[in-house]
Amino acid sequence: MAKINRAKEHHESLKTNVNEFLESANKSLTQSSYHSDDGLRVILRATCPLEVNLKISVIAGEIVHQLRSSLDHLLCALIYQAGHSPGRTTQFPICTSRESYEEQVKRGRIKGVSPAAEKLIEQSQPFTNPTPNETIINVVSTLNNWDKHNALVISAAAAQVGQNIEIGGSGAEITAFANPEVIKFEGGNADYFYIQLAKPEPSITVKSSIDLKMAIEVNKDGKIAPLIEVMGQLIAGIEGTIELFKGEFS
Repeated sequence: MAKINRAKEHHESLKTNVNEFLESANKSLTQSSYHSDDGLRVILRATCPLEVNLKISVIAGEIVHQLRSSLDHLLCALIYQAGHSPGRTTQFPICTSRESYEEQVKRGRIKGVSPAAEKLIEQSQPFTNPTPNETIINVVSTLNNWDKHNALVISAAAAQVGQNIEIGGSGAEITAFANPEVIKFEGGNADYFYIQLAKPEPSITVKSSIDLKMAIEVNKDGKIAPLIEVMGQLIAGIEGTIELFKGEFS
């Protein structure tokens, strides 16, 4: 739990650094709109020239390290509780397939835990979930492995359409709205919202408020999510996983 508490301390530091960055980013943020080549879309583009300070990536890496490490500490505590000692192969397994998990067990990763603890470890595995790659425990493992060799991929900023949208002009039939999700800046730009038209109408204009965020890549496909929220969810998720084992120590 000391590891979890340390992750929470890093999370507070992360909030401070991110908020300072976003305050500066909002001052330099500009918005423009343009029509697609076929004229059927009016696209909103946000421009933010600032690049993220690597310190933010380092703090995020420290959070996931503490979370991943807490699971290994948990496993060692379970082995001691069962009257045994951890070995060189001891490690809390995090597996997205049953085959991988069974291989980890054969390699002695959880050797020495009680049968009840072994059952809980298996139940906590990503492969028991319909979307194993998206489980909190797997995201922690993935980010921790990335951070060992490279800085975590955090975009300088990401834009999400705000509550206020203004559409100017007349005579156009709007058939759809799109991109309510967070969009990462690429080369200082993010096309974060558009309206779809039934037919081209050059006089149509679009403006909106913008919610500026900092985002992190959370999987190998480049999926991004808001950094502060993600780190908070990871902390809560790993803390919840550890809580599952409380009965082993009572």
